[in-house]
Amino acid sequence: MDGTKQAHLVEYEKLKKEQGRRIQFRDNMRYVTLAAIGVVAAQAGRSSPELLLVIPWICLILGWNYVANAGAVKRIGEHIEGPLSKAVSASAGDDRVFQWESFRRDERDAARRVRQLVVDEITFFFPGVMALVSSVPACGVRTSGG
Repeated sequence: MDGTKQAHLVEYEKLKKEQGRRIQFRDNMRYVTLAAIGVVAAQAGRSSPELLLVIPWICLILGWNYVANAGAVKRIGEHIEGPLSKAVSASAGDDRVFQWESFRRDERDAARRVRQLVVDEITFFFPGVMALVSSVPACGVRTSGG
């Protein structure tokens, strides 16, 4: 095996390992977010309703980490599927390398993307909004007309 092809395969292995690590981190962000929201909400319910104002920050910061990792996962996949696949194909003389990278990403699966968006909104957006809405009366803030 020539050095160029070997270098490309090593790059592929490293990128897949990094992609896997980022996917695991990204997916764990949901559980960390839900746990943090639960802890803060429980404490707020017991003694300090103003702690509900921390929940939007939790959602923002952990949601941002989630989105950043999802973007990195996508960019790694695009690099593997694009330039790296072409380079390995050229050095191997076979245009069927890394077929799984494009096969697994079915562009017609719009329903999966919609479901993912709904789950992400439920996890990272709605708890922050609900915390803000419920903290208004809990913190003694007066609204107009009240």
